[in-house]
Amino acid sequence: MRGAEVTLNKTSITNGVISRENGEYELSNGTADVPAHGIEWDTYGPLLDIQAGLTPDYWENVDLLIEAARKAYPDSAEAELRICDIGAGTGNFTTAIAEVFPRAEVVHLEPNKHMNFLARTKFADAGQKNVHIVESDFNSFDWQDQAWDIIICVNALYMLAPQAQTLQTIRRALRPNGFFYVVDFGREQDASQWFWYFLKNALKGINTKKYIQSIPKWPQMLASAREGGKTQVEGAWWTHETQEFGETLETAGFEVDGLTACYCGFADRAVCRPGTQTGDDHP
Repeated sequence: MRGAEVTLNKTSITNGVISRENGEYELSNGTADVPAHGIEWDTYGPLLDIQAGLTPDYWENVDLLIEAARKAYPDSAEAELRICDIGAGTGNFTTAIAEVFPRAEVVHLEPNKHMNFLARTKFADAGQKNVHIVESDFNSFDWQDQAWDIIICVNALYMLAPQAQTLQTIRRALRPNGFFYVVDFGREQDASQWFWYFLKNALKGINTKKYIQSIPKWPQMLASAREGGKTQVEGAWWTHETQEFGETLETAGFEVDGLTACYCGFADRAVCRPGTQTGDDHP
């Protein structure tokens, strides 16, 4: 759904200040309520959006989420659903799903206040009043059984250890006809491969203007990619192959559909149904 793609070049980061055309937001010296490994999440939001603008796979994943949601709930304009985006970051997936389901209650669950600032501006720019930002980590959130129609988790599961318990919580939280859309980085990040991927796309005329605009940020983006890869190697983040990822989802009780690798083969994607809920699998 290309209409959900936001204009990313209005946001920049200079000397520790997240800036937009309509104002500034000072970064504090505090730490985000996420594992203190690898990437500096307090300053990563603008970099994430720049990389999203350079990555066709990113917007393909948005499109596939919307496709799955419309298939499950064809009357999207009137559907009064409950939707939760876990580790929602700067709000790109949340914005897209809220646009398709204007009558839904959409929760943007993200522990980092700087990410939430960027998300809040997107929701305001889109005029979306059905999105609620909850600044909380996964384990502090009130996960009630069979309370959600759609749960989204894009590039966050690898940090939510133990993953088996996290996935069981998500499955129980889904309503019987609901679904879980998950994308997760599983393989060690290779900063140089990402660099060549973006350059090759630019030479083909794909996102060339955005690539040129991003060049001043490349030192920061490459450093973040290297830190992420280092954190994976150290074992602080979960890594997995595609088959292992699918098996982990199935072991947690999901029925898995459309399991595939994405993001240059570094990540895995799946659409999952809650399967048979026995009610006796609480930890």
